[in-house]
Amino acid sequence: MNTSYVITALAVTLAALAPRLSAIERRAVGDEKAVDERARFAERAEQDLEDLDRRIDELRAKAKTRGREGRRELEKTAERLDRRRERAEKRLAELRSVSGDRWRQFRGHVADLLEDLKEDVKAIDDNE
Repeated sequence: MNTSYVITALAVTLAALAPRLSAIERRAVGDEKAVDERARFAERAEQDLEDLDRRIDELRAKAKTRGREGRRELEKTAERLDRRRERAEKRLAELRSVSGDRWRQFRGHVADLLEDLKEDVKAIDDNE
């Protein structure tokens, strides 16, 4: 086979593939950004969960200082908050395991769960 023919064929093939390679490179860069964004969101969500744990523990400590009825009510509230917090934590674990852009759907759900929890804890604190 003629060497110049092979070189020409390779050059034509590379020229034809160049636009596709650029698209693949752009997609790879986009995937890296999505991974970074997901990691940042997960880190913030973990911090929110830790803060919620602390605040729920504070609620339990308040319950111990209350009379029988007040204690029972605050303990029930803390248990409800714990269950909802666990749901948020499970969703966060799912967010970490999904592929592609599906994690963005989970991000919205996790963010909503955490925001609702924070608002409820704040409302309880304000009433105490």
